[in-house]
Amino acid sequence: MLRIVLFLLTNLAIMLVLSVVASIFGLDRWAYAHSGINLAGMLVFCALFGIGGSLISLLLSKTMAKMSVGAQVIDQPRNAERAEQTGVGVYLPPELLAPETLYNTVTELLVDDAPQRTRARDIAAGLRGRPAAAVAADLVLARLADAS
Repeated sequence: MLRIVLFLLTNLAIMLVLSVVASIFGLDRWAYAHSGINLAGMLVFCALFGIGGSLISLLLSKTMAKMSVGAQVIDQPRNAERAEQTGVGVYLPPELLAPETLYNTVTELLVDDAPQRTRARDIAAGLRGRPAAAVAADLVLARLADAS
């Protein structure tokens, strides 16, 4: 809704600027004197067709763009679910977001960093199997040793 209101306000501002410029330079009097064209009537006529066509285009553009690339709108991100599956986080469904549940979960995550340490050790062990990543594995293990 906001984009339509902004769109209409922008178009009205453009029409106002065009009519002021035409009045300042005398184009409205000149057009009427030479060919009988009423500039105000012509601006209204052009606004109806211009704004009407643009509005149709605006309303269809989002739908057409999504259809052309097969995109799907993500209503709720799944990052937290993925973090819980990998063992480095906790997923809290929206219906369980009571203040005490949030407080307890955050406290648990801050106090208990064992899952993160275990995951980091597993990643480091996997990196050791690759010659190019051996240095990175050593750095991860050294960092874990320093933190313990």
